[in-house]
Amino acid sequence: MKQYIKPYLILFLSLFLQSFVIQGMLLRSWNSAHLVGIQGDTFKPLPLILNYLVMAAGLLYFLLKTKAIANPRLSALLGGILSVLLFINFGLTNLSLLPRYPIEMIISDTLAGVVIFSIAAYLTSRLNKKLL
Repeated sequence: MKQYIKPYLILFLSLFLQSFVIQGMLLRSWNSAHLVGIQGDTFKPLPLILNYLVMAAGLLYFLLKTKAIANPRLSALLGGILSVLLFINFGLTNLSLLPRYPIEMIISDTLAGVVIFSIAAYLTSRLNKKLL
């Protein structure tokens, strides 16, 4: 069990920090412009942190179960594939529940997710080898 703590922390920090930079800084005005009138302006950090704790656990399980964690390139590929499944599911659910949810957000979130998950999985695989 102890051997999973380091890769889990690497994944969590990588996912969280990349998301903060990409979604919270680089795409913030674009996201805000597309979500006006759909979402509130209140930011709640606890659900966001819990979200990334759960996503890091899921991605780590996926990488360990497929043994991809030993191969950084395969880890990046599988991280990207998993993110496409997650973010398209999330986007289509929002589209079905929120009548004015823009399709552009599904595309933007999915592309950002692929970058974030792929880099996080790659870094976890590379750093996990060095830390063992």
